[in-house]
Amino acid sequence: MATDPTKHLVGYGRRDPATGMLHGHIRWPHGTTPPPFGCRWCGQEQRFHGRRFLPRRGIHIWAQPTPAQIKARMVARRAARTGGAR
Repeated sequence: MATDPTKHLVGYGRRDPATGMLHGHIRWPHGTTPPPFGCRWCGQEQRFHGRRFLPRRGIHIWAQPTPAQIKARMVARRAARTGGAR
């Protein structure tokens, strides 16, 4: 059994076997993926965002996700629907 190299990161350490995405115990504890166009930092949708606090990020406003984040979120959502990671 391989150890997760990202386990040392605060709030992470759980990898969803269906999607391959890392899930934090704070941000996405229920195992779903954030929406593709959710905040770059916390994944919350823009219309519900306002000002949010995250450990190590502090209070922030909604920020557009990077193209890589959008793609990763879309791939993870598809994998979750089809039942397996690619």
